Amino acid sequence: MALNVARLYVLQKMNNTDLAVSLVEPRRLVLPNPWAGHIPFAAWLIHQIKPRVLVELGTHTGNSYCAFCQSIEEASSPTKAYAVDTWQGDEHAGRYDDSVYEQLRAYHDPLYGSFSTLLRKTFDQALEDFAPGSVDLLHIDGLHTYEAVKHDFETWLPKLSDRGVVLFHDTCVHRDDFGVHRLWQELAQQYPGFNFTHSNGLGVLLVGTDRHPSLASMAEQAGNSHWEVMRKLFARLGAEFELRLTNQFLSDRCEHLTQAIDDRDATSLKLYATIEDAQKETLNLHQVISARESALRDLHRAAAENEAAQQQHFLQVQESQQAVIESQRASIHSLRVELDGMLQSKSWRLTRPLRGFRRVLGRLVAKTRASRPKRALDMLREQLRRHGPIGVLRRTPYYWRQLRARPGLLLGQGVLSHAPEFLHANSMKRELRLHPELLQSPPLHSDVGISVVIPTLNAGREFGWLLQKLFAQKGIGRIEVVVVDSGSKDGTVSTAKNAGCVVVEILPSEFSHSYARNRGADAASGDYLLFMVQDAYPIGDRWMAGMVQFLRDHAEDKVVAASCAEYSRSDSDVMYDSMIHTHYQFLGCLDYDRIGELRDSGHASLRSQGQLSDVSCMIGRDVFQQYRYRGDYAEDLDLGIRLIQDGYRVAMLASVKVIHSHNRPAYYYLKRSFVDVVFLVGLFPDFEYPRIHSQRGLCAGVLSIAVHLSRWLAAPLPAEGQSVATTLREWSDEWRRQFARIEPQGELQLGDSRLDAWLQQFRQQQLNLPGQRLSADESKEAQRFLDAFLGRLDHFAHFAGQTYGPSSDVLMNELRQGIVKIYASAAGSALAFMYLDVKAKHCEGDAAAAQSIYTDLKAGV
Repeated sequence: MALNVARLYVLQKMNNTDLAVSLVEPRRLVLPNPWAGHIPFAAWLIHQIKPRVLVELGTHTGNSYCAFCQSIEEASSPTKAYAVDTWQGDEHAGRYDDSVYEQLRAYHDPLYGSFSTLLRKTFDQALEDFAPGSVDLLHIDGLHTYEAVKHDFETWLPKLSDRGVVLFHDTCVHRDDFGVHRLWQELAQQYPGFNFTHSNGLGVLLVGTDRHPSLASMAEQAGNSHWEVMRKLFARLGAEFELRLTNQFLSDRCEHLTQAIDDRDATSLKLYATIEDAQKETLNLHQVISARESALRDLHRAAAENEAAQQQHFLQVQESQQAVIESQRASIHSLRVELDGMLQSKSWRLTRPLRGFRRVLGRLVAKTRASRPKRALDMLREQLRRHGPIGVLRRTPYYWRQLRARPGLLLGQGVLSHAPEFLHANSMKRELRLHPELLQSPPLHSDVGISVVIPTLNAGREFGWLLQKLFAQKGIGRIEVVVVDSGSKDGTVSTAKNAGCVVVEILPSEFSHSYARNRGADAASGDYLLFMVQDAYPIGDRWMAGMVQFLRDHAEDKVVAASCAEYSRSDSDVMYDSMIHTHYQFLGCLDYDRIGELRDSGHASLRSQGQLSDVSCMIGRDVFQQYRYRGDYAEDLDLGIRLIQDGYRVAMLASVKVIHSHNRPAYYYLKRSFVDVVFLVGLFPDFEYPRIHSQRGLCAGVLSIAVHLSRWLAAPLPAEGQSVATTLREWSDEWRRQFARIEPQGELQLGDSRLDAWLQQFRQQQLNLPGQRLSADESKEAQRFLDAFLGRLDHFAHFAGQTYGPSSDVLMNELRQGIVKIYASAAGSALAFMYLDVKAKHCEGDAAAAQSIYTDLKAGV
């Protein structure tokens, strides 16, 4: 201390300067610490030049700026001070949050707010706050690259007064891209100044013409012995403050490390306890494993004994079967000898004319079987089997009306979609195969690549499970999934991408079933294309290999495409279950694999033989690209028909299936049945449908049954326990009498708000009944619709009676919903017949009203 005082005394005498103020004790010292070494010089500088305006560019935690403010206050200087910073950090200072600014402001504002301002701006933004020639002291400590510091100096130079002094921090830092030292060397050639080398360096540049004598003297003496004494003195004084911050940092660090060690020790104790528990558990597991291994050895021993016993039994059975075979061979030989003797006998030669007559008679009988009486007799047997003699007698008027309206039923002309009670499958090639999971040697096609094409729209959470199931299929060399999405909002696209799918995105307005699938096929690279829907789930891990195996096994038969049947989900509605059962009966794939081929050009044959299903349809990629999908409806049926017309065969498989079904509202069945009929009539010129003789009578019949069903739905459920078949038969018999009363003006409450609203609108637009009685022809048309509805109900009752047991409240509620859907389906078909007849002018009616029905029901299907 005595040495420092002596040096101060000597310097005061030599330079006539007051260095005592350099012994300042800073009120605020915070990290980072480099600028703390220049605090003594900062205090001396403020006392010497007493700047009118001080600006600091880059303040950070405020070591330098708070030192300036403290000196301004202690020197009673009339200085206005400004700190300019964004307080967000940069590449050199690092990035930080608002806490740095908030802590500085909390300290600064109460002490220095009367003459000092914190400007939270960029350096360039702050330029407009200062007049040219107004700043006496400028401290530049922002981003330290050469370009940044040069920019700061040049843009702020016009703001400096004729007394202007500029401070540059970090003039002695040469690492990374720091460039202050480079700029300092350039400016030192243009302006007088001096540079402190301690604490990263601080350059003092005198840019004004009116220079303070003390600063001018130091600039002139820079480099001589007197300057070196002064430089070392400021460095020695500032080193104490740097040391304090270093000690503070190390103390905080030690405290943090001590806490970390304590935490680690506590964690170690917990881990030791966990390890001890794990060792105990391991010991217990070893004991359990030992016991299980002993039990397993016993099981192996028992299995070996059982296998030996089975082998012995097999040998005994084999010997027994061999003896039976030898006995049968002997019997066959004996019968052959006897047959040869008979064929060579005189009596056989004498009876030859009788055998020829029998063959001729057999051909006549065969023709009789295909005749109209035989067909009528077959139909009568089927109805007796379903309804019994009394039920058939009750339905006699219905049968008479149906046969008059549809004579093709007896002539065998086609299959009528609106008369499901008479549906049957044409004879076709059928094959019984085991599911590939059940084969001793499961199919393996390591040389085959499959591209699964799935159109999607908001596929839901189960979609990820479907993708996992597809990629996990065994027996296939390479599996690719192409997802064609038309605007999903539920994450379907991200799910597909994360699973590794090829994703093709199209606009919602671009979507059609054909276009989306064709786009997917264009993006695919597999040998086979497998078209699916987003809510079908394959059964088994070799489902895909099973479909490939079938196509390869029948490649010589020109089978080029195959679809598989489906199992309904547990939440499927009874209407869907009945429809899919009837459909598979018609196609011949309810229990067997069916191969379809072109037999004749009739629509029934084309539909039953050419049907494919996009629920799952596999086809060779090369074949598909020759045909592709077309149209906006029933594109799978259209593809199958074109294939068989060109000499190929297609298959519907029962040996492999997918889980798939829907629970649609009744309004859907109204629209779908309408569109189905219009489509089939347009596609097949020979498609027969019953003629509608009265548009007004049909509308009355449709509305009347809706009114009757609304009343029935409001009534209590029948008692539980009675069989479903009996319940449905009783309802049908009752409705045949009760619903014959035509009442189109009652309440409409069928449990489907969209169907109810459509029927209300339909009644307002299509029917003008109040005050007008129906004519005889109109009443007959209404009765024919009742017959069609009850015919569908009888067909459904036949299915339900074979499928469901005794009734319950839950089952009765489902049956009620199913009956409303049957009604909606019957109404949709009948309205389509009416639209077609009115359009073709087969019956008189309101063409505009028929077109309105077409527009309503076709939209969105």
